[in-house]
Amino acid sequence: MRKKEGMAMLDLQNHKEFLWRYTLSYGDIKTKKDDHTTYVFPFQNITFTNKEDWETYKTPELKEQLFACNNLEEIFDFISLEYQDFYFMEISAHLHEADDQPLYSLLLKKTYENVGITEYITKNNYLHLLKFADEATAAYLQEQLDKQ
Repeated sequence: MRKKEGMAMLDLQNHKEFLWRYTLSYGDIKTKKDDHTTYVFPFQNITFTNKEDWETYKTPELKEQLFACNNLEEIFDFISLEYQDFYFMEISAHLHEADDQPLYSLLLKKTYENVGITEYITKNNYLHLLKFADEATAAYLQEQLDKQ
């Protein structure tokens, strides 16, 4: 970690190396939300049907794409939809500690819009998380969650 104005902040290069090493899944391969016979690789929404083929998708080309990401928003967009809820929760504390409310708010909104309420991020989680978002994002999410 490096410091930004006294707050903890992710070292982007180390973060990408960590993501590549553990492939964000820690060995837990997810299936598509709407098709539980199709597996999803943690990056680039790559899908496959044979669980044993998982490692074959961890290619040098994919690593280059990950390492070409210039910021956390690009990395977030690189993450497969089925893993974005988990990824947001993994980085949200770092964003909050770094006092990066604009990026936190942007990624929180993207998480909600891309994956909605999941087993990993419940409505109650979102209600807690929106407390750290900017006013516009908090109001938008509150409105969306009130409809649930």
